[in-house]
Amino acid sequence: MRRLSAILSLLVAFTIGTHIAHTQGSDAAAAKPGRNPNQPIDAAYTAKIKQYTTEPFFLSPLVDYMPAKAGVPTPTAQLGDIAGAPTALIELIELACRLAVDDAPYVKNIRDHVITLITPVVEVDGRDRIVDIFKWKLAHPGLNPAAVAASDFAIQEGLTNGVSMNTAKRGTVTGTFLRMHLVDDAGPIVYGVEDGIAAYTDGGESFSVSATRGGGGGGRRAGGGSDVRATGRGRADDQDVVQGRPALAPEFEAPPVVPVSRWQYALPTDAALRTPSNIIPPAQRPRVAMRYGNQNELLVSGLLNGGGDIAQLAAVVDSPVEKGHGVMFAINPIYRAETLGTYPMVCSTLMNFDNLNAGRKLDPRKQAEAVQG
Repeated sequence: MRRLSAILSLLVAFTIGTHIAHTQGSDAAAAKPGRNPNQPIDAAYTAKIKQYTTEPFFLSPLVDYMPAKAGVPTPTAQLGDIAGAPTALIELIELACRLAVDDAPYVKNIRDHVITLITPVVEVDGRDRIVDIFKWKLAHPGLNPAAVAASDFAIQEGLTNGVSMNTAKRGTVTGTFLRMHLVDDAGPIVYGVEDGIAAYTDGGESFSVSATRGGGGGGRRAGGGSDVRATGRGRADDQDVVQGRPALAPEFEAPPVVPVSRWQYALPTDAALRTPSNIIPPAQRPRVAMRYGNQNELLVSGLLNGGGDIAQLAAVVDSPVEKGHGVMFAINPIYRAETLGTYPMVCSTLMNFDNLNAGRKLDPRKQAEAVQG
């Protein structure tokens, strides 16, 4: 059963820690999955796939072979054995290889329309990743990696709308499995994913979302802020009313604050809609697919100190960008063979890259009318 992880996620080449697949619109018809009979296979690699698979029913015709392409080495050149072997449980490298070299029509369709960002110099498994970064810093004194996480890179370079990235406090998480919950189960990203699954995170990264351009801010305490106002008057989501102030007539009272959860964004107010230049149109606003669990249920396995600055924040976000989408993972959805429950999200994102708006519910009509002028 060692190769089950590769079977369930053959089409992925995501970076570690946080991940993004930036998709562009496609007019091409969806190709039926299946091997290209005209492409040669690597016979030695294919034989080992069958050798290391304990039962035939764990295999699929889509991954029971390794396609060969001149000039492109298989993972054996790096690992000394095939990915998924008992001594080489690093399936990500094989998945990237398949996406790059397989000439099956459905894979080529994905390759032609999906930009997949990879961080090849950083190892995919928690503590080994820290060692790689440490060695990089020794070799480059005074410098830091500009963007270890692809999602962070995408946010910094303006490839997303209304999304910001949060980092947990030092020592909060160390290579831990945390409880996850579905937020929008109508979207293709979470097809086949169960609510309440465990997901691996190396450092507790998360996202905040907003309906305005320039970053997050969704929900109170988004980004791990305090639950108390800076002035000390009540909680962050309480009405900010000056004590002892004479009551105003109802027509002059500020509209009530509509509470939102930490993984959500607040809808722009009527005042903001009167000058909507910085407001994201409803169809382009970030769509949260999955979030972290509540603090009292967050830890599944590993080390977690508190977790209040992670609980309930967004973990998987689809950010529409014009005709395309940026799909970002704050978790590591492909961590060895230990997170099979999160594998379908990666496959579904790639296989449904041209249909990611399915099941999407837009914000109220007045929001769209105000933004469009």
